[in-house]
Amino acid sequence: MEMTQVGGAREMPECVDSERIDYIRTLGFMATLLAGAAQGLEPCAEVTDSFQKSKKSNSIFLISGDLAHRCLQSIPFKVSPAVAVVDEYRKYLPSQSTIDDLKRWPETPGGVNSAREIVQLKSGPLTDIGKGDAQPLAKRKSPSAVKSINGTDATQYLEKFSSNQGQQDPDARYNTVFNSLSRTTKVPKGLWMGTTWWPGPSSLLESKNGTKKNFETLATAYYEVMEAQNGTAMYDRASKGQSEFSSQQSDMSNNRAADKPGYPKTTIRADHALVYGYTSNKDAPRDTAVLALPTFSILSSNMAPFVRGFLRNATQQGKKKLLIDLSENTGGNIVAAFSLFAELFPGKEILFASFNLTETSDNGDNLINGYGPVPLNPRKAAFAPENITLITDGFFASTCTTFVTLMKEQGVRSIAFGGRPRTEPMQAMGGVKGAQSVYLPDISAYGPDDDTTPLQFVYKAADCRRFFTVENYFHQESVWQAAAEAMFGDGECVGESTKGKGN
Repeated sequence: MEMTQVGGAREMPECVDSERIDYIRTLGFMATLLAGAAQGLEPCAEVTDSFQKSKKSNSIFLISGDLAHRCLQSIPFKVSPAVAVVDEYRKYLPSQSTIDDLKRWPETPGGVNSAREIVQLKSGPLTDIGKGDAQPLAKRKSPSAVKSINGTDATQYLEKFSSNQGQQDPDARYNTVFNSLSRTTKVPKGLWMGTTWWPGPSSLLESKNGTKKNFETLATAYYEVMEAQNGTAMYDRASKGQSEFSSQQSDMSNNRAADKPGYPKTTIRADHALVYGYTSNKDAPRDTAVLALPTFSILSSNMAPFVRGFLRNATQQGKKKLLIDLSENTGGNIVAAFSLFAELFPGKEILFASFNLTETSDNGDNLINGYGPVPLNPRKAAFAPENITLITDGFFASTCTTFVTLMKEQGVRSIAFGGRPRTEPMQAMGGVKGAQSVYLPDISAYGPDDDTTPLQFVYKAADCRRFFTVENYFHQESVWQAAAEAMFGDGECVGESTKGKGN
């Protein structure tokens, strides 16, 4: 059973007495726990009962984190199938494309061999639960910075809290803790709002002004079906595969860009995709157009006409500069990235491993400007490289890193936002620096000046770095304004961030 956490102090309208709501919610939890105890229910049976009641009443499924944790603790750990999974996984490791570049690979402590020994010796149950949420201090009129979490320095706690996430760069991992308006995953408000790490039944936050507040850990589940009267039954159902647990979560990819909270109304949008542009003086910095790309999961046949229309609109309105917002872009269709690059820099040759762009480009779904039967149009770039800036929070990977690499080769600059509170450079690309995993020869990506070291192991700092402000977390256009000021105006970059390696 996969569980994530949601708010221990959920956002309330100002007209609602939040303390009264918290009191009523607490009584509800106590009533549920006491009722389960009185009936002698197993923890998982209590979870199931609560789930069925919330489904019947069409309400949010929200339970005590402690109850969810006890249910997960009751799930048996079966050694034989666990060892079998690890053994099967080991078969794929020799195909890892960077094996020869690693100083040590998974034969060291903590590697897959150790994992096999751990599951053989493991006698306790599995745990998989998330983190409670504190109401954002930014919502208060006079916020005081958080000094500590559970008695540990707040920064140190959050660095450790984010350390097991998928991004390779620590600054990119740090950003995953917080809210992002660009995020399209099931936990848009960050790891603090939903994670699989058990933090304990509550979290104590202390502010610098001495204020302390304890937040209860709460849990939810993203399933339509949950029927298990004990841990063994929960294990058996989960072992049947994901089909037994159809996700009740909506498909974020179908959301319209204009509906995204914190974003202004779009000037132009690609159909059926979260790819959109802004050219109005109201929503974008003056003389600057903004292209927002939180994903490349779009057909190139949609990307090409969208970008062409956007560029035409921008130039007609006299825009001289371009910001490309890649915040939270985790990749997608590699041909769409090639298509975008070819529209921005028509006529520039795209060299990419063994990928034959001439054969790939056609008049159907794979349209790449100037390749194959697709005529070169336009013939002149709408924006010079020095007038284009890439915006990133470090959280992107795969196809997106391929696009950024192509853009950097043309002299395009980048600015990174957020990261750990340090006045030093930050990488623009904090995720996997490989291509879309379609063909084996293309899995590892290399730079134009080094064909021996995969980009995954090359540090490339952004040209500038800015820290997020409160306004940035609620209005994406404020990020664009800050980026335009820093890269095209008289705005400043953080400390020594302009002197990073590889920028």
